[in-house]
Amino acid sequence: MDNDSYRPLDRPSDIIALGSTYPLPHEIQAMTAQNVFDACATHMMRQGAPAVSVDDLSCRYRAGGMACGVGAVVPEAWYTERIESMTVSEILAHDDHAIIVPEFRAFLQRHQPLLADIQSCHDTVHVPDWRRALTSIAAKYGLAWRCLARFDTKPAVAYSPSEQTRRLAAQISQ
Repeated sequence: MDNDSYRPLDRPSDIIALGSTYPLPHEIQAMTAQNVFDACATHMMRQGAPAVSVDDLSCRYRAGGMACGVGAVVPEAWYTERIESMTVSEILAHDDHAIIVPEFRAFLQRHQPLLADIQSCHDTVHVPDWRRALTSIAAKYGLAWRCLARFDTKPAVAYSPSEQTRRLAAQISQ
């Protein structure tokens, strides 16, 4: 995982986090940890509600035209309803190629800890607390959280002040 560099996607408009479509498989393969975080966090904050089943209100990767943070970065070609109600770790435990194609497995393995934390945030944290939880996740992995700045007029603050926080505050105040 490349946690130290920030490299925006070449075509960010292709990411569901920015309101168009799910990313394509070749775009997912090129994603850094920062790209994954930005896409998932931006999607969650824009959507403003968890993706849940209408039947039992359980969290889903995709439900009712919505997607969870992790579901937002699953290409349509790799999505199957068979992954619903599975965690990222449970998906990786499957050998069935109908559930997980090798390229999807490689993506999930490369970003498993980050995706698991984002999934946990979506599934267990109340929506008003998502921004703080996502900021904490970014700090845990040494990622920038500037994508969250547009969702609040106050600068993002991790649980302990850092150089990243000071830079973000200065950037926002400009």
